[in-house]
Amino acid sequence: MKKLFYFIVLIFLFGISNEASAQGTTCADADPFCTGTSYSFPNNTGTSAQAGPDYGCLLSQPNPAWYYLQIDQSGTIQMDISQVDASGSGIDVDFIAYGPFGSATGGCGALTSGNTVDCSFSAAANETATITGAVSGEYYILLITNFSNQPGNISFSQTGGTGTTDCSIVAPTCPTVGFHVESAGAVVDLPISIDCNVDGWLFLRHDDVATAGGLLTPTAIVNVATNGETAGNNIYGYENNGGTWNNYWGSQNIPSNTNFSFTMYEMDNVTATSFGVEMCDVNSGADMSYTIVDANCGATIATGTWGASDGTNGGSSGPTGNPSSGGCSFVSFPTSAVSGSAVYTCPTCPAGSFVTTDYGFAYFNPAQAGPGTYDITYCFDNGCGCSGCQTEQITVVNPYDASFTYSAPTYCQYDADPTASITGDAGGTFTSTPGGLSLNSASGAIDVSASTPGSYTVSYTVGSGAIDYSGSCNDVVNAAVTIGATPIAGAGSNGVIDCSSPTTSLSGIGGGTYSWVASGGGNITAGSGTATPTVDAAGTYTLTVTNTDGCIDSDIATVSADITPPTAGSSAAGIIDCNNTTTTVTGTGGGTYSWVASGGGNITSGAGSATATIDAAGTYTVTVTGANGCTDTDFAVVTDDLTTPTANAGSAAVIDCNNTTVNLSGSGGGSYS
Repeated sequence: MKKLFYFIVLIFLFGISNEASAQGTTCADADPFCTGTSYSFPNNTGTSAQAGPDYGCLLSQPNPAWYYLQIDQSGTIQMDISQVDASGSGIDVDFIAYGPFGSATGGCGALTSGNTVDCSFSAAANETATITGAVSGEYYILLITNFSNQPGNISFSQTGGTGTTDCSIVAPTCPTVGFHVESAGAVVDLPISIDCNVDGWLFLRHDDVATAGGLLTPTAIVNVATNGETAGNNIYGYENNGGTWNNYWGSQNIPSNTNFSFTMYEMDNVTATSFGVEMCDVNSGADMSYTIVDANCGATIATGTWGASDGTNGGSSGPTGNPSSGGCSFVSFPTSAVSGSAVYTCPTCPAGSFVTTDYGFAYFNPAQAGPGTYDITYCFDNGCGCSGCQTEQITVVNPYDASFTYSAPTYCQYDADPTASITGDAGGTFTSTPGGLSLNSASGAIDVSASTPGSYTVSYTVGSGAIDYSGSCNDVVNAAVTIGATPIAGAGSNGVIDCSSPTTSLSGIGGGTYSWVASGGGNITAGSGTATPTVDAAGTYTLTVTNTDGCIDSDIATVSADITPPTAGSSAAGIIDCNNTTTTVTGTGGGTYSWVASGGGNITSGAGSATATIDAAGTYTVTVTGANGCTDTDFAVVTDDLTTPTANAGSAAVIDCNNTTVNLSGSGGGSYS
């Protein structure tokens, strides 16, 4: 069945033309003849035989048709030859036969009276040509002429004799099977490459509607000897599809007074139920004879007369339009009468992308197929010994390029928002997985501050759309993007250094790696790349924390110094003498005290207190330590006075009666007793 494709297609189907066919008009163009076949063909008009041969009894040689034959089985061969005009009435036919020859081509140069085996120039419409005593392997040449120059049909076949001819010589030169693409009215040779975004059907067609070596589709030819009407004679070809007659072929206003051949190319002899030919006239005219022939194998399908005398039909009416009246003749014939099979296959074509017919067409949709290379094979068997297959490739390519990049693979939430740099085709769509990335689907821009930290795959797709029937006519490029979380840096508590603790350790937090930098007089003695550096100077210490995504945060800690020493002071309570064998020394300055005696001094108690008790002259040094561990010293010198006086009681005295009292006179200083 012919299928009508109402798609948005890439093609404009070529119109099918009708061509007249003629027999060989020169000896060199002679057609082979087989005695097992009856021949019927349109006669020639308006021509004349070539000069050179001896035409024997043929006093004139108009409108020649040349044949040659080779003897298979020896013996006599008799052939009946007849000719009718357009109305089917007999008209004069003449002939001459030559031979024997060693070859068909060699015989054309030896068409002499000595090689003439039979000849007739009578006015009869029927002739009998006889080759007597033919020997196997010999060649003979037959010339048939149309004396009256009237269009009509000539028929001939072997009707008698014991000899036979070699039918292998009529085996046609098989055509080379091939096919092509027809697009926008042009023929495009295969193989081809086409983009997958082309939404439409490529029309594939066999290479030739007819070739010198034969046909490539099931075909029938209607030969008509036309009457003198210059306009109004029309022929229509039909195909019966499930009871409905569809008109697929037609030729209007066929030429007058000629042998016209109407060709029904590309016939569906598989799914159709029958074929039909309708012959209609507009004007009154003479009846015309016709012959319907299977074009591939040459068999006669039907012969008859086109009743064209009433001239009342203005166009095709089909078999249901009362074809027996109105100037129309309708002839139907079975599909089996048309030989040949036409088969397209594409094993690798996805479903829905390749549509075949049974008559030499196929349709391929690149958008349905998707990217790939597809091997399409066309096979034709004409049913008469010629067959062949041809495989061609259609490569469907993906035209899309979704290349794009970001400036970096990782972004922190405080970075400037990145935008995708598209180096391929614009107009695609950006998507990301998993969820959480704030992504502009048109530009690929990422809002990093609004995105959830994590790892994402950003995909840019170009070409996926309504016509991507295959799901593969697109390009997708992926990029890995990480949104890094911002760490929270903590430099810890501020620190203090003093005289008791001249160094201190800072304690950073935040994870990742740590980096400390001192400023404002600070100094790091160790651990600047750790969480806990050691410092020995007052200043500002900045901690930078870098996490595994390369994102950073900073915090500062300050270290102050408490290194002011106390002001030590000391004093002694008195000297050491015989009256005061001990005394005290007192220190001032705050903090803690530590007394050390030197120069003969001796501390009897309180060496670790502000006031110490001493019992010897000497130097007493006090060290005062403040709360910050800083110290100061002072000293007090304690003397003694331990020299004894020299007592003198004076002169002795006597107490007597006269001096009942005496005054003693002591000396030595101090007090006396």
